[in-house]
Amino acid sequence: MRARQVSGLFETRWVFVERSWNAGLDRNELGPRIAAENFITTNGAITEDLSPDRPPPKITEGAAYQFFEQLDQFLKTHPDYYLDVFAHSMGAIVMNEAYRSFPNLRVRKLVYMAAACSIRDFLVGPSKQLQNNHTEFYNLCLHPRRELDEVEGDGIPARGSLLTWIDEFFEAPASFGDRTLGSLQNVVIAYRLLPQTSQIHIKAFGIARKDDPKGFSAGPQKHGDFGNFPFWKQAYWSTEVPLDQCYQILP
Repeated sequence: MRARQVSGLFETRWVFVERSWNAGLDRNELGPRIAAENFITTNGAITEDLSPDRPPPKITEGAAYQFFEQLDQFLKTHPDYYLDVFAHSMGAIVMNEAYRSFPNLRVRKLVYMAAACSIRDFLVGPSKQLQNNHTEFYNLCLHPRRELDEVEGDGIPARGSLLTWIDEFFEAPASFGDRTLGSLQNVVIAYRLLPQTSQIHIKAFGIARKDDPKGFSAGPQKHGDFGNFPFWKQAYWSTEVPLDQCYQILP
């Protein structure tokens, strides 16, 4: 995991970048595995029952835990500061864990881009704190066609984005809540499971056209494209833009 700080007057944005996915690894094991590598060490082992009906154990040690602990303390002593957090892919798993350990992080905007976490993990993490902390949550997704049509390795593996592979190949979800939050199809079907509040915004990008202006696109077309755009700008994550909006591609 890498974090990049973008600072301004009374504002600090922390951008969390994804880690690579280990093929064949069940996500019920993956969450704690990421924690063991980046967020925690609990005597070098995770011993809790990690069945789909139970969330991973709370994390109390490790470099990332210390980072969020100090960040939480900083916000408590600096009431004029807040966070805008942007998490891509597995960065959403890290932020879910951070929220479970530090539920009162003062986050103004929480933006998940192609979130690889499960719907269930989101529900036991940040969703409980949205209304308490007046946080606006944006769930950004690929167009469903692009989700299914993504091609890697010259088309030798099965088609589909990373999220499609997680849901269909890397694990067998025991219930719909175990499917990925970042898939538009999943989140629309599971919408009633989410808190019924206007603070939750769901957005899918369009399909790029041949006549898009040079240097612009309808948005990300692959799972790894989200960082190719100025995602920190409001027009990118806002749902109050025209359906045919084009977004500038970063050089």
